[in-house]
Formats: sequence, structure tokens, C-alpha cells
Amino acid sequence: MNFFRSVLLALTLLGIAATPSHGQLQLWVGGAYTEALGGQWGGDARLAYNFVALPLEVFGGGDYFVTECEESCSLRGWRVGGNLRFPIPGLTPYVSGAWVWRDWEVGVAKPKKEGLALGAGVSLEFGIRIQAEASREFLGGELDKLMFRVALGF
Repeated sequence: MNFFRSVLLALTLLGIAATPSHGQLQLWVGGAYTEALGGQWGGDARLAYNFVALPLEVFGGGDYFVTECEESCSLRGWRVGGNLRFPIPGLTPYVSGAWVWRDWEVGVAKPKKEGLALGAGVSLEFGIRIQAEASREFLGGELDKLMFRVALGF
């Protein structure tokens, strides 16, 4: 039994030691599309930290949408959350969960919404990092819609 534990411990330590530590902190910049308000395009930025020995990434980010509405409006938001990654060389699918805060201005009304967002995406790495993600924001009302993001990682 001690031999089995020793081998398991050695393999675990080798696996952790073999994990590359570069690229732990990443900046993602790209575009976003929301179905809210009849469909709006915007910019998106996110700062993420990848844990070396775990398939987990935590992030914080924000987006701003160039809105086109019948009356004056704007839409922006912030989020913090995490991704559970399933790494394959060059390809990393993941599931995502985040808490989202939205500022939505329509005319003189300025409602603020917050809630959960759940989604899935994929990161590709072949000299350049590209990420695509779809998520559903559960904010209620007009903002309870799908969100799509595409970004480049640095």
C-alpha cells in the first residue's frame, strides 16, 4: 500500500511540475453581441487568471454597447466569475459562471440590474489566442437574453 501511495504522489508532483506557468494572467479584448434591446453590438474586455495546477480560471471584465434605440439609451456592464476548463492541446472548451451588473439607460430612466450568467465557450491557441463564448444572463425583463463574445488574448 505504501508503494502505491508513493507512486501516486510522485506522478501527481510530476504532473504539477510539468504544467507550464506562463500565461497565467491574460487580457482578453474583443466584441460582444447581446439580444437585449433588439440586438446590440459592443466592445468587451476581461482580465483572467489561470491556476497552474487546476483547470480553473477566474476573471473580471466589462462591456459597453453602442446602442441604437428609438429613444436615447445606453447599456454597459461588469462581471466577475470563473471558467471550468477542459484543456486539450491547442483547444480548451469551458463552462462559465459569473455575476453580472448592468446599467441600462432608456430616456430618463436608469434601471440597474444584476444577476447570474451561465455559458460555454472555447479558447483556441495557435500562435494567437482566440476565444468564443455564448452565455445567458438571468437579469429579468428586457435584459434576460443571450450574449455572444469573441476575443483575442494577450
